[in-house]
Amino acid sequence: MNHRAHFLRAVGILVPFLAFASNPEAPQRTCLFGSGRSMLPTLPTVCRVVVVRVPFAEVRADAQDGDIIATRLNGLGVTHRAVARLPDGSLVTQGDNNGRADAGLTTGLNYVGVVVGFEQPGTVGELVAPAPRSVTE
Repeated sequence: MNHRAHFLRAVGILVPFLAFASNPEAPQRTCLFGSGRSMLPTLPTVCRVVVVRVPFAEVRADAQDGDIIATRLNGLGVTHRAVARLPDGSLVTQGDNNGRADAGLTTGLNYVGVVVGFEQPGTVGELVAPAPRSVTE
């Protein structure tokens, strides 16, 4: 990947995250750009995901059909499935194409929102699993 692609990827991920982190009245819906193989086959390797701000306590966590969420782990934007909720309320995440769970946990502090759809250049798609959430704006 060239320097321009790295820059565009960073801007596409960081700008929406900074908006959420700096504004308690964050938008209820945003789009984030991402790339990688960790969510194959559910999400394509390069796409823009639609993220809806669902209350953290309402995020569904299950290895098979838990919500796909946008979060910040170790300072990086990550879009992975919530596979378990721990007794303290934090979430364990894991990419659908990864063999093990992520090293960091998601809490209300680093949680961004639930992914409800994706768009590739030239196409628009909706996730099959988990079921898309209805959004009232």
